[in-house]
Parts: sequence; C-alpha cells; structure tokens
Amino acid sequence: MLQRITKSPFYGIMVDETTDRSTSIKLIIYIKYLGQDENGAWKTITDYLDLVTSSSQSALNIKVIFIDFTFI
Repeated sequence: MLQRITKSPFYGIMVDETTDRSTSIKLIIYIKYLGQDENGAWKTITDYLDLVTSSSQSALNIKVIFIDFTFI
C-alpha cells in the first residue's frame, strides 16, 4: 500500500469516531489517494488502515493518536 500511496500525486486521511455499547471510543482510520487503473486512468482509492481505541473524543487526543499511528 505504501508504494501505491507514494505514486499518488495527492492523498488524504479520513478519521471517524464512534462510541460502542460499552462506551469505548473507537476511531477508524482510512486513507484516500489516486491510483492508476490498467488503462492508465486515475481513479480514487480508499483503503482501511486501522481501528483504534481512544481515551477521549477531543480533537487534541485524536491528533495525538493519528501522529502516533503515522510513525509506527
């Protein structure tokens, strides 16, 4: 996946938060980028990266989780 992303001229990270029945806060992380199909045409690709547990719903905490995730 890293090779495909580095070939893309653009990419974006999407994070969505939810709270499950046990009140655990979960963050799902996706990456969206451009890839070329067999004809060389650019297409949008969205790949799932991870589901992580968060200690709070604050923007700062989500930022810290994302930074920690990107350096794994």
